[in-house]
Amino acid sequence: FRFEPWHYRYVGVDAAKACMGKGLTFEEYTAQLPAGDYRVPTLVRNGTALNLADSSVMLDDQYYFSAQAFAKAIGAQVEVVDGWPVITRGNRTLSLFPGHTCVLDGQVTLLDSPAAYLDGAVYLSLPDLCRLLNLSAGALTSNFTINITG
Repeated sequence: FRFEPWHYRYVGVDAAKACMGKGLTFEEYTAQLPAGDYRVPTLVRNGTALNLADSSVMLDDQYYFSAQAFAKAIGAQVEVVDGWPVITRGNRTLSLFPGHTCVLDGQVTLLDSPAAYLDGAVYLSLPDLCRLLNLSAGALTSNFTINITG
C-alpha cells in the first residue's frame, strides 16, 4: 500500500531490525532486496543505452532511477548543495531531497511518486524524472527497453 503517515504497519521483527539498523524506511529496505522476477528496463536515448543498471530499483510497482546518475547520463550537470543534489539541464534547475516535493526553477513542485534516498542518492520514478527534466518516455518495448526523447 502507499505510505500514509497516520497508518502503522507490522513488517516483522527481522525486517524492523534491519530497517532500524540501517536507518532505512521499509520501502527503502525492500528496494534494496533482490527483485525476483522484476526487472528494470534499459533506457535508450538517441539510440544509445543509458548506463543505469546499478542505479535503478523497482519500488511500489514503479521504475525508480538515481536522479544523479540519470542526469549525468543525459548530459545534465549535477552538483551537491547543502548535502542534496541540484540538477541543471538547459534553463531548468531541479533541487532534490526525499519526500513528496522538489524545487523546480525556484518553485516547490509536487512529485507524482515520493522520492527515495538510497545509498547516498535520491531516486525518482521515471515519470517524475522525465516530467521534471522535460523529457518523454515511450512505452516499454518487447526487448524490455524504454526510449527517452528530448
